[in-house]
Order: sequence, then structure tokens, then C-alpha cells
Amino acid sequence: MSVLNENTIIGASAAGGDYEIDNSLRFNGLSEARLSRTPSSASNQKTWTWSAWVKLGKGYSGGSGGDLFYGGLSNSTMAKLQFNDGDYGTKDSLWMSFDGGSGYLSENTTALFRDPNAWYHIVWVLDTTVSTATDRVKLYVNGERLTSFTSVFGASSFNNIGQNSNWGVNSAVAHSIGGTNNFFDGYLAEVNLVDGLALTPDSFGETGDYGEWKAKSYAGGYGTNGFYLDFKSSGSLGNDSAGSNNWTIHNLAATDQMLDSPTNNFCTMNPLRDLAAVAYSEGNCWSALPAGDNNNGATGTFAPSSGKWYWEATSTHTPTNFGIAASDAAESELHYSGSGMTNYYLHTGIKWVSGSNSAYGASGSVGDIIGTALDMDNRTIQFFKNGSSLGAAFTIAAGANMAPACFGANVNNVKTVRWNFGADSSFAGNKTPQGNQDANSVGDFFYPVPSGFLALCTANLPSVDVIPSEHFNTVLYTGTGSSNAISNLGLTPDFTWIKSRSNTEGHGLVDSVRGATKLLSSNTTDSEATSANYVASLDSDGFTVGTSTLTNGNGYTYVAWNWKAGGSAVSNTNGTITSQVSANPSAGFSIVTYTGSGSAGTVGHGLSKIPDLIITKGRSNSGNWVTWHKDLTGAFDSNGGYMYLNSTGVAATTTVFYDGTGFTSSVFKWRGGNENVNQSSRTYLSYCFNNVDGFLKTGTYGGNGSTNGPFVHCGFKPAFLILRNIGGGGEWIMQDDARQTFNADAAYNLSANRSVEENNGTYVGGPTNANNVDWLSNGFKIRADNGNCNAVGGTFLFIAFAESPFKHTNAR
Repeated sequence: MSVLNENTIIGASAAGGDYEIDNSLRFNGLSEARLSRTPSSASNQKTWTWSAWVKLGKGYSGGSGGDLFYGGLSNSTMAKLQFNDGDYGTKDSLWMSFDGGSGYLSENTTALFRDPNAWYHIVWVLDTTVSTATDRVKLYVNGERLTSFTSVFGASSFNNIGQNSNWGVNSAVAHSIGGTNNFFDGYLAEVNLVDGLALTPDSFGETGDYGEWKAKSYAGGYGTNGFYLDFKSSGSLGNDSAGSNNWTIHNLAATDQMLDSPTNNFCTMNPLRDLAAVAYSEGNCWSALPAGDNNNGATGTFAPSSGKWYWEATSTHTPTNFGIAASDAAESELHYSGSGMTNYYLHTGIKWVSGSNSAYGASGSVGDIIGTALDMDNRTIQFFKNGSSLGAAFTIAAGANMAPACFGANVNNVKTVRWNFGADSSFAGNKTPQGNQDANSVGDFFYPVPSGFLALCTANLPSVDVIPSEHFNTVLYTGTGSSNAISNLGLTPDFTWIKSRSNTEGHGLVDSVRGATKLLSSNTTDSEATSANYVASLDSDGFTVGTSTLTNGNGYTYVAWNWKAGGSAVSNTNGTITSQVSANPSAGFSIVTYTGSGSAGTVGHGLSKIPDLIITKGRSNSGNWVTWHKDLTGAFDSNGGYMYLNSTGVAATTTVFYDGTGFTSSVFKWRGGNENVNQSSRTYLSYCFNNVDGFLKTGTYGGNGSTNGPFVHCGFKPAFLILRNIGGGGEWIMQDDARQTFNADAAYNLSANRSVEENNGTYVGGPTNANNVDWLSNGFKIRADNGNCNAVGGTFLFIAFAESPFKHTNAR
């Protein structure tokens, strides 16, 4: 993609058609950083539009909240937009306040914003000239209007804003960006105020190919007191690039101009993945590990599975460990000697690899810059001290994706670390910037980047072949009781899974290989039923349901999850048992049917890799939904691990189901002729899945029994989740982003093994645990302590499908 330079005309797009934002401004809340301006004269105080891209720092949680925009300080008609710190109203919500004029009006969004790993686009609109009271104040996030609000300490709602009333923005008194009494911590980019016009987000952004909301140039005028802050000039950070309405900077420096932007999101440290004892600041590029505790660590927001990556860090204390952490390591392992950790100990120069230490390189000193070169293609890591290699690289264990990390040591001082992932070689003004770039001419590093290595930023992430919405989609519909065509799915489904949300009805699973009229239910052991009353057809852009209440009761509400496989089935003779297969290897999914042989044998699955998950069910006979997963105990042994999809039982091993020693990129293997999976002459179905970067991720995480639960890295924003306690047993919890449209929305749990309606507290841990997952730009975070998703010491299976890959996504 082309990059705009300082001579580019404002509002122009990059030559390739993608608009590029070069810079952002980093606000350090602890320093009370802000911008201020007092207009010389008042202008339109009835109608205006404020737009900005926002990336959260520590203010997302437990911080100072943070004012984004404040108009009319010392004015009886002020207007303010801020992140709520929880002192008044709901913590982590967006809080809009209008004071004066028609009285004090103040409301929080029901939606919460606590994703620091990517960028939000926020548009705030006032137009008191319109006749409809509910349209006089509008708030949009990522192109979508928010309409659900709660009152703050009994104040009146925005519906009480008087027609043609004036408010503080564009008055001739002080305005602020970034803080007044509450100071924002994070990044702002592309800040616009349009004086006199009520605009929609379409003036500033558009929907991208992956369904993400992305920036575009604003082409209109700004009015008398309007402005455009692009932060291109480090020597004049408050410069209005649309005119002369410049802003004064406070506690900001040239080194707060950042390359991190909405069109090239850089790695930072991730406050969502620690034990809550680590402090963060400077836009999450500063982390402080507590004194006297070696059981805490901090990790980055990126965790690549391939490629060559480089970053830098410097510490104020020598007992600090710099290294990497496995993305699936339990939070309790985030210390220097934890399993899956590899690190260099600055104090003595030793290395730690999964709990074992040995001599490695020279010891370091306070202020040294430690470079890390992570080669995920060859699974090696090498450290540099002040630009010089510390010796031969050593190999890291194969397996999980790896994230940048630092770890504490058991000494009596706080270990503070500043990070540069390529957005700031000054380390927040503590070093003289050097301006070295990576192999793609991206970034700003203090020392030259090792040959072939890249900065951890979205511009450098590999292209994603799979557009998620073309391979998986969720649709909601209301039943009619008569033939009902559900369309506009965006794909031709080969596998459709339907469940009533409002009523106690079983699950209905149909697919193109067996035929749309042939239905199985995941909550029962029943054999296949054939009837067009359930599903009559799978169509080119949806499906048609019949008259059964299981799929189309009059007035019932339903959710349907839909996958694209490979269309019409083909015969597969790779195994000793011939199968019929519809496969979509690029999306890691296949549908397999076969007739049992009654003895040990292999079955072709049609994928190009060893599956990570297989679910098998007898069609012609009753039986359990036998589920194999790569992370179950004994999965690749001859005594393959398994669970039942239709049961709450714990995982187990057996000698009669899967034989993991016979799994290959073309077949899976049965130990014998068990009636559930391979009895002679009976027919069977298997759904097979393998992980695909940016689209499908299945693995495990460890529970901590807290409402500040574990963060799980997926490498994408999820659209659909299944969660299951492996060792303790429990429900197969199912959630999706069509029903759960914002964080802290009711979780709307369904269970694959039960027929009960949505969010039934008898099986999800009760109503206090309903809001149990935050959906995020690069994964999800558990926010409940119930046994189905976060029992202390438990191990939990997850299956996630993407809404959009991390390379092309917004914060949620």
C-alpha cells in the first residue's frame, strides 16, 4: 500500500485505493497529556460532528477513564465525551454529558470498551435542529450507531435535549482533547470536528473486504471552528491541517508522535493477559512488574505463527527477563521459569527455556537496549544487546504461537520496561531516535534490524486467503410455521446447525453430503431423521425450513450457524474405508460420510493437514457424538482421547474409538468396530476441522476461577465460540456475535448438549455469570468464574471461527 507524505493533499487517498493514516498522537494519562483551544468567536452550537480513531491504553480498565473531547469548559452549556472510570456510572462505557441549556443530561453506553489491541472509530454528532428528540444526539462506533444507554446518577436522558438548544462545543470558551480532570491514556488519530454539519460515519470510513470498518478521507468542509488534526508534524502536533484552528499541546512532546495508526496497527503490551499485578502506561509501551514477585509477566498483543519478527526493549532494573511466551500458556506460567517461556535474563546473561537455565550471553546493565529476533519459520530466537548479537540462536519448542514477553524476578524493586515494536525508537523520549527500518521499510528502530526481520504491525502480517464471511456465517430469524426461505447468508451452506433461541427445542444439524432433509440432533443419541418439515433445502444464499417447531415454529426465534464445505461430495479412497467427502481445505473444514467396516481402518477426510477436531455420529443407529481433539490426553496415542458432544461427562481415553497414531494429512483412523463409530454396515458422519490462521482456531486454556479470567489469543476477532470444561465436565457453551453484539451484552448461551432455550441459568452457572466473555480484536477474554468456562485449575476446550482476521479488524 502507498504511504501518504507531508505534501499529499488533505483528503487524498493512496494510489492503491486504500487510505493511509501515517501517524497518531500518544496520550500518557499519568502525565496529564492533553490539547487545548479556545475559539476566538462562537459558531454553530446546535449542529456539529466529531470523529476520531482511538486505541486504548491503560484507561480501558482500572485507570483514569479519560476525556476524549470536551467543549465549553467554564461554560454552563458544556458537552463532553469520555471513557467512564467507574466513579459515576458504568466503568469502561462511553459517557456523554451535556450540562446547562435544558438541564444536566448524562448517559452511558450499555456497550463496554476494553479492547486495547486494535483501533476503534468513534463519531459523536449533535443536531438539536431536528424535530425527533431521539435523533438530536448520535454516537457511532466502528460505523454502527449505538442506541442502548443508561442514565448516570439519575440525570435526564438525551431525549430531553431541547430543540434548537445551544451547547458548549463551538462556544468561545476553552475546549480540550485528552483531558480536563480525567485524562485519556492511549492513542488518537485523524481527529475531525465539522462545525455546522451532522454527518454519518460514512463521511470518515467504509466497510472493507473482510467486513472491517476502515478509514477513508473526509472530503467536505469544516466550518468556522472545525479542524482536522492528523499529527503529521512532530514539531507542531496541534496543527490544524484543514485551516488555522490550531491547538496548544500540554505535556506532549515530538516523541509522542507515533507510527501506530488505524491503517497500520502496531504491537503493544496486552493488559488483558496478566495476573492484574502489572502496571501499564505510555500507550501500553511501558510495563512495570511488581517488586518481590517472580510470578508475573507481561505479553504483547501479537503472537505470530510464522515469519521473522524483531522488537526492542529497555529496562530500568537489571533483574528483568526479556523473551517470548507461548500464546496458550496458562497465566500462572507467565514467569521466567514457566513452561513454554524462553527468555534472556538481563542481570546475569543466562537463558531460560521452559524452566531450565544455562549460560548464554553477556550480562546487561540498566538502560541497555535488548533486541529480540524471533524466527517462527525455523523456531529460533536470538537476543541482541545494544545492537550486538549475544551469540548463536537457540531453538524454541514447536507448538503454540509466540508473543513478546517480559518476566519479573524475586527482588525487592519494581521492574519497569519500555518497549519499541517499531513505532517509537525514542522509547517515549528516553533515547535519541535513530529511525532504522525493517526489511519492508516499515518502522522506527534504535538499532539496525537483522536482515529479513520485520516489525510486529498489521502491515507486515501475511495476507489472509480466507475471507471469513464467505466460509462461515450466523443468521437470526423468526419462525413462521410455514415454508420459510432464509436468505442473504452470503454463502451457499454445506452444513447448517439450527437451534431455537426462545423455546425448548432440540438442535438440528443438516448438511449437503447427507442431504438437507436428513437431520441429526447434537443433544440426543437418536439416529438420523428424514423429513422436509425440518429443513427442505440448502440454497444458493441460505436455506429453506419447513413446518416443524424444531426449525420454524410460528413466532419462535432461531439462530443458525452455517459453514461452506466443498459443495457436492466426491468419493475418497485414501483410507481403507471409502468415504464421501465435501471438503474446503482452505477453510479447514470437511464433511465425511462412510459405511462402517467393523474392524480397524482409516477414513479419508479431504483436508490437507491432520485435523485438530473431529466429531463423529452414527446415522443409521443411535449412539453418542464421539468427539476427538488434538489437545485431549492421549489424542495421538492408540488410546485416543475423546468426549461426547451430547454429554456433560469428562474427557476420557479408550481403546475402541480413535487411534491417533494413524492420523495423517489425508486420513484418520479407527481402532476397531465400535457401534458409535465403525460398526459393520452401519452409516456414519464425521465433521473434520483443522486450524487456519485468521479463520479457525481450536485449542485449550487454563481457568483461574476469577471474573478477571484468562485471555485467549486467536489471531482474529471471533464470530462464533464453543467452550467446554475438559476435566471437570460441563456444558458445551455456544455463543456468537450475531446474538451478542457488544461486550457485556447478555451472553445468550446455548448448549450443544441440551434443548433448553437461550440463557437458561440452570445450565450456565446462573444469571450472575451470564456476561462471561469479552469478544476482542485478536481473541477473547473470560469474564466469569463458573465451572463451564473458568473453574480454577481447570482446562477448557475452545473452538472459534472468525468474524475478521487481526490484520483487518477493529477493536470491539
